[in-house]
Amino acid sequence: MYVTFADLYAKVLRGREALHRYQRRAVAFLLANPFSALFLDVGMGKCVIVLTMIADLILGGRFKGPALVIAPLRVARATWPAEIREWKQSAGMSFQLIRAEDDDKEVRAIFREAYQRRYQAERRVGETPKVAARNASRYAAPFRLAAKERIRQAQARNMRADLHIINIEALEWLVGFWEQEGRRTGYKWPYKIVILDESSKFKDHTTKRFGALNKCLSRIERLHELTASPATEGYEQLFAQLFLLDRGKRLGRYITHYLKTYFSKIDLKTGRVNPNSKYGKWILKKGADKQIGEKIADICLVMKAEDHRDELGDLEWLPVKRRIVLPPHLKAKIDDFEKTFILKLDDIRIEAVNSAALFNKLLQATSGAVYDEEKNIIPVHDEKIESLRELIDELQ
Repeated sequence: MYVTFADLYAKVLRGREALHRYQRRAVAFLLANPFSALFLDVGMGKCVIVLTMIADLILGGRFKGPALVIAPLRVARATWPAEIREWKQSAGMSFQLIRAEDDDKEVRAIFREAYQRRYQAERRVGETPKVAARNASRYAAPFRLAAKERIRQAQARNMRADLHIINIEALEWLVGFWEQEGRRTGYKWPYKIVILDESSKFKDHTTKRFGALNKCLSRIERLHELTASPATEGYEQLFAQLFLLDRGKRLGRYITHYLKTYFSKIDLKTGRVNPNSKYGKWILKKGADKQIGEKIADICLVMKAEDHRDELGDLEWLPVKRRIVLPPHLKAKIDDFEKTFILKLDDIRIEAVNSAALFNKLLQATSGAVYDEEKNIIPVHDEKIESLRELIDELQ
């Protein structure tokens, strides 16, 4: 007896039958509202909801990719690719992560070639190794930047992918790239569907990222915003996020009108209402939260984990799975450690004396630090700490 790929596929991957009722409701909501937002607690499955929606559009012949997912860096690099592979309805989707790292194989090779060429030239004219290395690094840096730019451009031009995934900080670059492509070839912004994963990053209408996306709205047919915390610092944050969805139809076209309608400006020195105060703070008027909620309810679906305990389980808290993707060069070192029992970190060598010690040290290394023979803590990476910082930021 043998196990076929189809059997393995059926056993390992989850399908639509595994979706909770609230997730099916959210999928239907997105399909019915091309410009809409999901305000769901962390851990409620925003990714699979969106992936199922896109799968339904593809199966219905209503969409031909690529769609664009804009997410925080670690979510873009780890969470979305992993979620795509975990569900039957999305496992067949192709995706392109638009991202070039310094330690990518091609980038490193180009940098190393330029570095060695300049280093040897510096040494031939009598420079010390230290000075030669510094000058070679400066010389090779533009070659690395050019290589990363070529890679990102090639990735962006990959129109065969169903999904393009990019980190929020690179959005301005992507918009600029397609502006240049439009002038050069006439082929403009290609993304009919755009997903903003963590839309609270677009809460400020004065930022460059907001302005970049705002340029492309006329060419977007579906825009869906995802976040667990749309307005934890105040309802002022909602204006920019809703403007991207409806161009000011519900909350107004200008933030000044929005603030004057739903807020009172309190002078911090006198404690009195003064709309012209230079030292004022906007305070939500009584009942304004309900007014705002009613205005945006048709395109914003709000779901709290505590309201779906019958599906999520009677838990004291909702566990959140965060995937950590190590940089390629670091992963290569840990893979080599598993084979050779020796972990090389710059000038430090960590040795595992047997398989049990190796197991423990691999756990330590992937967590971020290892003990040496004298029980000193040797840092390896900060990936888990940075992921925790992003989670705290996501929850505001």
